[in-house]
Amino acid sequence: DALLIEGNGGPQGQDQGQTDVGWWGWLFGDGGPSSGTGGHSDLTDTAKWDERSSSHHVTEEEEVKKEQQSHEGASDTDPSKFCFRRAPAPSEGAQPVERKGQVTDETTFGSALRNLASRDDVRRILEIGTWYGGGSTDSFVRGLRDKQKSDCDVLEDMQCCDSFVITFEIDTPAWDHARRYHRNNPVWFVHGTTVGVEDMLTNDQIPLEERGEHYDLYYERDRELMEKESPQLAKYCAAVRPDVVLIDGNEYTGWGEFNVAVKRCRPRYVALHDTGTLKTRRVEEEIRRRPDAFELVEAGTDAVGWGLYRLNYDETPREGSFRVIVLTSTKYESLRHLLESLNQARYGNTYRPLHLEIHIDHDDSSDHTRTVDAAESFDFDHGTKSIRRYASAQGRRTMWFKAWNPTFDDERAVVLEDALQLSPVWYEWLERAWDVYGDRPDLGAISLCRQRLRATDGAVVTREAQTPFLHRVPGSHGFSPSAGAWREFVSWIRNVGMDDLKDADVDVEGTVTTQWHRDGLDTWEQYWVWWCWGNSGSILGGTRALYNLYVHPPDASSLIRHEADFDAVPLQQSLLPPLTLFPERLDKFDWAFELESSNGAFSFLSKFIPRAPSVKVVRPDNNKKSPPAASMRYDSDSLAELKELKKTSSVVVVWSNDFHVSTIGNVKSLLRREEDVRFIDKSLSGHCDKVKTCATDLRVLNAENGINPDRWTRDEFYEAYRADPEMDIVDVVMCFHPSAMCELFLPLRKRLFVVATTRYEMGRHTPEEWTEWNRNLKRIAGGGRRNVVAANNLYDAKYIEYFTGIRPAVLPSWKPLKATYAGTSNDIVVADMHASEFSIKLIWDELRSVSSPNHRFVELREKYATYKFSQLCRNTAILHLPYQVSIMSMFEQYGMGIPILVPSPEFLWELHERYTVVTERTWHYVKNLVRPSSSDISGAMSGSVPDPNNDLDKGSFLHWIRYADYYQWPHIVTFDSWDDLGRVIDSTDWKDVSAKMKVYYDDALARTKEDWKERLRYRGWFGGIFG
Repeated sequence: DALLIEGNGGPQGQDQGQTDVGWWGWLFGDGGPSSGTGGHSDLTDTAKWDERSSSHHVTEEEEVKKEQQSHEGASDTDPSKFCFRRAPAPSEGAQPVERKGQVTDETTFGSALRNLASRDDVRRILEIGTWYGGGSTDSFVRGLRDKQKSDCDVLEDMQCCDSFVITFEIDTPAWDHARRYHRNNPVWFVHGTTVGVEDMLTNDQIPLEERGEHYDLYYERDRELMEKESPQLAKYCAAVRPDVVLIDGNEYTGWGEFNVAVKRCRPRYVALHDTGTLKTRRVEEEIRRRPDAFELVEAGTDAVGWGLYRLNYDETPREGSFRVIVLTSTKYESLRHLLESLNQARYGNTYRPLHLEIHIDHDDSSDHTRTVDAAESFDFDHGTKSIRRYASAQGRRTMWFKAWNPTFDDERAVVLEDALQLSPVWYEWLERAWDVYGDRPDLGAISLCRQRLRATDGAVVTREAQTPFLHRVPGSHGFSPSAGAWREFVSWIRNVGMDDLKDADVDVEGTVTTQWHRDGLDTWEQYWVWWCWGNSGSILGGTRALYNLYVHPPDASSLIRHEADFDAVPLQQSLLPPLTLFPERLDKFDWAFELESSNGAFSFLSKFIPRAPSVKVVRPDNNKKSPPAASMRYDSDSLAELKELKKTSSVVVVWSNDFHVSTIGNVKSLLRREEDVRFIDKSLSGHCDKVKTCATDLRVLNAENGINPDRWTRDEFYEAYRADPEMDIVDVVMCFHPSAMCELFLPLRKRLFVVATTRYEMGRHTPEEWTEWNRNLKRIAGGGRRNVVAANNLYDAKYIEYFTGIRPAVLPSWKPLKATYAGTSNDIVVADMHASEFSIKLIWDELRSVSSPNHRFVELREKYATYKFSQLCRNTAILHLPYQVSIMSMFEQYGMGIPILVPSPEFLWELHERYTVVTERTWHYVKNLVRPSSSDISGAMSGSVPDPNNDLDKGSFLHWIRYADYYQWPHIVTFDSWDDLGRVIDSTDWKDVSAKMKVYYDDALARTKEDWKERLRYRGWFGGIFG
């Protein structure tokens, strides 16, 4: 009669398969959907009580699950699920009895709710008015059970479900009975009020005929209850985004609840109970007024009336709208990032209205459902929005052909795939570009991306053009076609027919893209290339010769980037030249990315071009994508000059090929004025272009294989550099991030400086790799003073000592800074938090509650998209809920004297338990999103010192967190609770704190500089540790 809920752990995401398609695929995006598989769970029959639940044997696996999450909200282990508390297990004979409500399976409304809950497009249901749980709650649960789709992980006191009912009840006895009755069902019970007292109907809104016995008994009572409670509906709507909202609560709050539900929950369906009464009267008037937004699905009458409506959020674009067309299918996280960047962009000076269209390809996976959720829940702040869902799978190529069908030549649109992110200034530049160049007969499209393809051979060409330019090769990342050209193009596509396209001859002479197409890369781009150029032959012949317009912003930045290039390509933040330059004459480039010379319209001979962009050709290597910036390797000295310098001086040459620009950058800043130190910096960081140190000529290693090189890569690296003249002049190799990079240099017999800036096993995560790294680290430490084993913080030094027995030095990442604290603003900026989105929202609720008239908390990235140090110094202080034990930006903030606020160790543990805020203390959590209970290997100090990777034990956490920078440095301001924070922000003398910080920093900076200089000067014999 009853089944215990048992889940299979939820969907197991599969890695996205990606076929190697050469530079064409790299430039135009992969477009491949991801998919996942998962199981389901059975639900307890709500009419029975499962006595086995109280005697169920807790397995070791379930015990681990229990320990993994103790707070309600988004699951720590599976972001697709939400976790909520279960009622305590009943004692013998204390099982709650069923208390049926007005709505049962025998009523038409109960049957309708059950059918609604079983629909494929319904996963989460929000119910207002639980009562004793035997009415509509019961019907919803039965509907979820019918399709077995709740997919719950059941813990002893919690359960985490993909599909569930979240229900509100303010009456305590009713709430308590319902949660015990539904203990084994996917129901999240919220005890409290939905909306504020200001959302209740006022006395003058209640007709005299409605002020009867019910009014006398409940109106003032409900007002008093609501005045004592905080409204919770909007908060839970924003977090859960339910598909269904049932409004069946307070007689006097139906209208207020409806407004919040439609605006904040944005459900697919709204169900109303007690229609024709005061509770729903204004709601029904609004529904009748907006037939385009509310479609009646079903209605009926039992003891009272009811109605079920489907909501349509699609908005009609205004005349002349600029259409932003987004193509997506299953990449819901990517879609969210793209949509966020759309909202964060600047549109202030536009004269066109904006319309966002989200086109969603069909797919049967749960990821597709989440993608639909992401699209429907997104609020476009700058215009209208509509969603187009395909009923059958289209594929990337077909979705592009169906993306836009303009009627008039002056229409404008941009097509964006979901894996892209936009610069804040993308629209301002694109709109201006169309205004200036929209009437050119040779313009086929404008693209937001940087163009680097030489189409004759597939090489990548780096050009830093000083004005916009025209190129024959299209760029699909941020593709904005000419309306007239695109209309003719898609008309030709339709005439050929989708089924016959593969047989169409779209070869374009002299292009490598033709060969890629022949090899099976059937993308829309080659058809467009042929349409623009296939009938023309050359620029001097044919009737169509349509170019693509590009602009290359300064410093290798871009107006758009693919998510795969997140670290390598910065987004342009402001309108600077060449983004402000729109010359009449434009350079034109052919398939070889060479300047054209012709007599065609709008084509000009090269002699009229005042300057030609410099070109650097990089041969395509499908296994290596080096960032597009030159390497300033020798700090102004050439290799020949360094060789001569070493003959006549004691100069020390330092080599680094780190994955973090700040680590080696801070050392260079410290020693910038030292004449006897030179640096060869071949950075593999995604931000290397910002400091011009990218590893454009590093052999063997690249961003893909450098973190964890296999044995063959290590051997190949040694062979490449064992007789290399550049490596020959190197004295010291510094390895920071990852510190294990120094393993590769062991056979090259260089002085090795291993300086961990995070947990030192980075890139060596298997027990075997970690154990081998420990052996090699001991060999390096055995080299005496010639080598250095260190960390930039005490935590990582103690961590290395725990596992190896080595006692590393501490070399903090202090660096000289010019900016200094001003404190002219009352704002306390809050640094980035790395907790879940739901947890961050709850934390911000706490922060806002303790803000004072004198000091307000503001999100750092909300106040500054980018900032200068001098801007940061104007704020009163900066608050960290630290995600790490050592943070590079905190060194900078402390050095400038900006007061820093952090929770006390005890309070940080409390926050970590509740919200999982210290997300990067253990590699296990970074990689698996599960807080570990132990390390993967034993350490030299195991048994005598708490395990540093036990993230579930308070004693272990408090033992280790005390070594974090923010608990080691003096004058950091701590607080013991949210209330204490409220007192601290108004009672602290911030100027005095800053002055003390500066005194400590000046001394620490000087000591650190001398420490580095002394260690670099030492030239003792290595001691033969390589055997």
